[in-house]
Amino acid sequence: MDQATVLLVDDEADLRGSLTQGLELSGQEVFATGTPEVALERINRSFYGVLVTDIRMPGTDGFQVMKRAFEIDPALPVVLITGHGDVPLAVEAMRAGAYDFMEKPFSVSRLASVVERALDKRRLVLEKPEAARGTGRPDRAGKPPCRPHAGHGTAAPQRHGPGRNQCRHSDPGRNRLRQGGGRPGAA
Repeated sequence: MDQATVLLVDDEADLRGSLTQGLELSGQEVFATGTPEVALERINRSFYGVLVTDIRMPGTDGFQVMKRAFEIDPALPVVLITGHGDVPLAVEAMRAGAYDFMEKPFSVSRLASVVERALDKRRLVLEKPEAARGTGRPDRAGKPPCRPHAGHGTAAPQRHGPGRNQCRHSDPGRNRLRQGGGRPGAA
């Protein structure tokens, strides 16, 4: 597999330069731009990389960039960064499918760590696309298929109940199981 690429989109040239330098020093290949369209042109279903994009930019926002990236490849890891973050925005980002959400200022080493994990996930998706992506078709209820996430893959059991390709992680009660680490009465 080729060298992974970090597509970095941020309208602030100074920050873009700093993040590029830091990621390159950590061993990453970076393509940085202030224009989302330029980054999106590089994405296809076999792209080995991750998209890191600012949320607030003139003329567009990171949510729109992420949406357009998911139209090209729904399994692409996208990291949203912002200097104007709060809890509701972070929740919205994760619900929209972001791999991670980072509020500025953050250390480049933290970003590099998030990028490394996202690239590990991307590598697995590219090695086993049929297992990690699912069918890409909505289920009978019209809900979209489960997006790949931690714990999802060939070893994760799938539930084939009311909806086809319904991932066990789409169970609304799954958080109840996690509260006490799976131990009864530990919540």
